[in-house]
Amino acid sequence: KLIIVVALFLGGILGVATCFVKEALDRSIRQPKQLERITGVKVLASLPKLPAPGPLRNLLHRKRRKQDALIYDEGLRMLRYALTNPASRRPPKVVMLTGADWNVGCSVTAQGLAGVLSAIGQDVVIVESNFRHPKQAEIWGVENTDTTLNSYLTGDADLAQVFARHVEKRIWIVTAAQTAGNAADLLSGDRFRTLIEGLSAQFDTVILDAPPAMGVADTTILADVADAVIVVARSGRTRGDAVVLAIQLIGASGAPVAGTVLTDVEIGRKTLPLTTSQPSTVKQTAFVERLTDA
Repeated sequence: KLIIVVALFLGGILGVATCFVKEALDRSIRQPKQLERITGVKVLASLPKLPAPGPLRNLLHRKRRKQDALIYDEGLRMLRYALTNPASRRPPKVVMLTGADWNVGCSVTAQGLAGVLSAIGQDVVIVESNFRHPKQAEIWGVENTDTTLNSYLTGDADLAQVFARHVEKRIWIVTAAQTAGNAADLLSGDRFRTLIEGLSAQFDTVILDAPPAMGVADTTILADVADAVIVVARSGRTRGDAVVLAIQLIGASGAPVAGTVLTDVEIGRKTLPLTTSQPSTVKQTAFVERLTDA
């Protein structure tokens, strides 16, 4: 019995020690204030992690999901306010969203930003600029046509043939086909800049859904046509040094970094809502309605 007691005691100590070691080695960002302290760049919004859809009969699950979705929507409004603040001399016309790493929620954040901008009467177009892993067509539930952004950039189609697809009230998207090898080459010519200039004249806001800043040449090329760049990080996954490096790479290209967004923040931590907010005067958007109906 003594041996069992000692074994349990030592096991408990080992378990606690393991937790402390893991915590010490974990350099991922978890809180907005932590992200601001490490990068020196303002966090424009923190977005909570939304629970997966559950059975319709599970009222408790649906209630929690609706509450979390409303907090998510409020975070998007804070992001919108940071970009459209009346105190700004010139709100950005072309906004680029890029991740400090892959799979940080950049494409979904672009979708949400378009939703809250359209809620205040803006006409918004999302340009799929991530040729390596395009997601906008899938997110909006549309199929790519034969004439995508790739067709125009390679010279196989003219500007009139590259049309923005209407996916929701006041929201359009320009889709792209997946390609990896020549993504930077496609964006380097004048045709992409001509496209963005044309869309800027037609829409209130152009959102570029870009690939991560690190290890991809595409992003610095895209940043050159953007009025503001937002770096997206994922709580519990993205390392602080990765965000710092992403901001440095974008800054080196001369593009203005407007701030960061932290996604997948756990509700319950002292992180939500972020202090920089605006009065919530906008009704529940179609974006949050889709989330709560899931």
